[in-house]
Amino acid sequence: MSFLIHADPGARSGFISAWLQHNLEQSGFDVGKTTRTKFFKIHKLVDDTQLTTFSGIRIRVKPTFNQMALWLLLFLRKNVYTQIPNFTKDEFSLETFSKVYMFAKECFEHDANLDYSLYDYTITFADTFDMNKMTELYYKCLGQKPTQDHVEHAIHNNKLNQLYIDLNHACNIASTVLELESTLNLKEKDRRWSLPEIYNTTDTSDLYKTIRSKISTPYYF
Repeated sequence: MSFLIHADPGARSGFISAWLQHNLEQSGFDVGKTTRTKFFKIHKLVDDTQLTTFSGIRIRVKPTFNQMALWLLLFLRKNVYTQIPNFTKDEFSLETFSKVYMFAKECFEHDANLDYSLYDYTITFADTFDMNKMTELYYKCLGQKPTQDHVEHAIHNNKLNQLYIDLNHACNIASTVLELESTLNLKEKDRRWSLPEIYNTTDTSDLYKTIRSKISTPYYF
């Protein structure tokens, strides 16, 4: 059985592939690197023919706000730090915030233009930590339930990827800004406040509280 997994960077496509191909026993933090399980990986769809010409099972990992801060942190540590070795390691900085914020915005914009009828199954990043959801996907794809040992390997890997995120961490702030502005129907272009200014004038321990207080209607044109 061959698998196409269309997932944004950091969204655990390697884990999903290894889960479906029973290859998690020797997995580490970054499953894609530690198991090298073969699958057709798509981060950004070039055109629909990538999907329509694929003869195996096509899976989409849809970006959502649920556990988005964790997704952004995995993107930062598994992708940014390996692909841009000189990128700042200050995870509370404006530079880190800008990197993960713009990345997430682009992922959601890209997702909005996808034709979901071209995928066989859709899950979310948060679903990869839900063994009921992963067992359901396993059964749909393979027609059988995973062994208990395989489930235990998946649970262990999930623990490796459930990283602590401080309230003032750039990934948490980026997630908060994107989710609240979307929920409240507020636009970035209408802000009457400046994220760079807040980052440059606020103590790290007060970043979340200060930025969170600005995300309300009176602070937008």
